[in-house]
Amino acid sequence: IAGGISIGLFAAFVIHKVSLQITDSPVEITLSLATPYLAYLAAEGIHASGVLSAVVCGLYLGRKNSEVLSINARIESTAVWKTLEFGLNGIVFILMGLQLRLILSGIHDLTMGQLARYGATFAILVIALRIVWVYPGAAIAYWIRRHLLHQEEPPPNSKQIFIVAWTGMRGVLALAAAISLPTELQDGTPFPQRNVIIFLTFCVIFATLVLQGLTLPAVIR
Repeated sequence: IAGGISIGLFAAFVIHKVSLQITDSPVEITLSLATPYLAYLAAEGIHASGVLSAVVCGLYLGRKNSEVLSINARIESTAVWKTLEFGLNGIVFILMGLQLRLILSGIHDLTMGQLARYGATFAILVIALRIVWVYPGAAIAYWIRRHLLHQEEPPPNSKQIFIVAWTGMRGVLALAAAISLPTELQDGTPFPQRNVIIFLTFCVIFATLVLQGLTLPAVIR
């Protein structure tokens, strides 16, 4: 984890410095498309978390986006990234659906009833944990903005905070983290319960997208 975060920050710092010297829109967009792969492969090369590295790199450069990209590149890259994100999300979920039968066939010590019960319990736990930490998180963030940053912001009400808590849908990132688990340990033995972990992740994604995603309009109203 520490290695993934460190590599992600280092990659973001280097790419940020390089990007400041580029003013050609196609080159800027190409570099932005290559950035997550560079961060991921660099971390995987030292056996750290490539997923965390890509996420940290993306968060850092996202904050620096207005400094890095020119106006033309920002306008053009928005359409490119939206199209790419839509396509990749679709491909990932299709591949996951096709692999689900193979994953289930690799789980021998649990019945379908037990798997369904574990999946439902895990999904409820993830949703509940999201709601539990958002409320104190909002209070801490408000305290920091009011007392440390001296921003005169009105405190958020409980309904607004609940909407933030309810929008914790899981998706490709959670799936990528689960699938990136190695199939074998360093001594050659299979990674323990890897198929179960991927199945539980699939259950969490399905439950949050269907339950929270479909009820979100009603909750907001």
